[in-house]
Amino acid sequence: MARVVLGMLGFGTVGTGVVRLLSDRYQSLVLKKVAVRDTSKERRVAAPCAVTDDPFAVVDDPEIEVVIEVMGGEQPALELITRAIERRKHIVTANKELLAKHGPDLFALARKRGVAICFEASVAGGIPLIATMHKGLEANKISSLCGILNGTTNFILSSMEDRGEAFADALKKAQDLGFAEADPTADIEGYDVAYKLSILTALGFGRFARTDNIARSGITKVDPKDFKTANEFGYRIKLLGKAVNQGNGLCVRVEPTLVPLTHPLAAVSGSNNGIVVHGDAVGQIMMIGPGAGEMPTASAVVGDVVNLSTALQLPDFASYFQAEIEDGWAELAAEGDWQCPYYLRMVVRDHPGVIGQIGTIFGRHNLSISSIVQRPVSETEKNASIIIITHTGKSGDMTAALNEISSCEFLENLAACMPIYEARHA
Repeated sequence: MARVVLGMLGFGTVGTGVVRLLSDRYQSLVLKKVAVRDTSKERRVAAPCAVTDDPFAVVDDPEIEVVIEVMGGEQPALELITRAIERRKHIVTANKELLAKHGPDLFALARKRGVAICFEASVAGGIPLIATMHKGLEANKISSLCGILNGTTNFILSSMEDRGEAFADALKKAQDLGFAEADPTADIEGYDVAYKLSILTALGFGRFARTDNIARSGITKVDPKDFKTANEFGYRIKLLGKAVNQGNGLCVRVEPTLVPLTHPLAAVSGSNNGIVVHGDAVGQIMMIGPGAGEMPTASAVVGDVVNLSTALQLPDFASYFQAEIEDGWAELAAEGDWQCPYYLRMVVRDHPGVIGQIGTIFGRHNLSISSIVQRPVSETEKNASIIIITHTGKSGDMTAALNEISSCEFLENLAACMPIYEARHA
């Protein structure tokens, strides 16, 4: 392997793992400079090079060939990476937010300047998902991709299900163990999954999905009661990111979803990630593994650096690494056009004819009920809990039906409404 000079932006958890791997195994990959916010901060691993608080000293250094960006966030990462590309430096990044928000412009600029952007670490940590979709599935037309793309939320949901914990208690445990940040908003509200899903949409369908247009709901409203009920019906609750070509447009969504216990995704527990991709030639494949953490993510970063380093001496090699991503943003189907079965739980006044009224309303909105069960809420209350499983229907029709039910006198509380994973739709 020829000598390659590297610069790195950021020296946090992932950056520490990168330094460890480079120092232990790759003597020809020379880390020349590392940029950090605070040079006085004590690090768990000593940098084998100069450490500076001036990031432009990295991107402007004429000797540095590859810039590793592990600082995260939108700015100043966008300015720095743009400047590095303009100076014809190759980029290895783990920054899913940056790519999701500015991917079309960054990849267009990279093509213009003849450099590569490698981003294996931006989605699913240590799972080689990007390389698999970029090269391994190149012969396939992708019809759907779906997965558990955030380890924090999967850990929280697993704790709620396995131990019957309330959301707040499961979140605190995740924070105490280092799985969740002090401000967990990006994870628990689904933003992190939306960023990653935008990137996967670019690989699977040719264009990034604008994150503001991705239908998104997090896990904060998942009720512990629904884990037991879902299990009784043969399901487990997971936060899924889904991108599906339904024929009427590309549907891209992030939402808590009931997954059949018979499907491998249901068995992905703790902080692991799991992704299912369906191609016309290969059929359905699934990848499971650690989606975050110091060494799994560093493994993906260094893997990109090694791949780049083996090709740097070849003419016009950058085009090999450039994913087939078109300019502009993907056109998404209307939010109401998503098609799937649904799980609902509602608390109603226990009066004769309620189930009949619900069935009539659903029928009026083209929704067919597969299963319906009524149970008392408690021995003392005069309310009942109604659990419904529907056949496949449009999300817009479900919204209209629930709006009508919400105005009915019998309804006390619409406690839960979640889609059900259907393999043929992802």
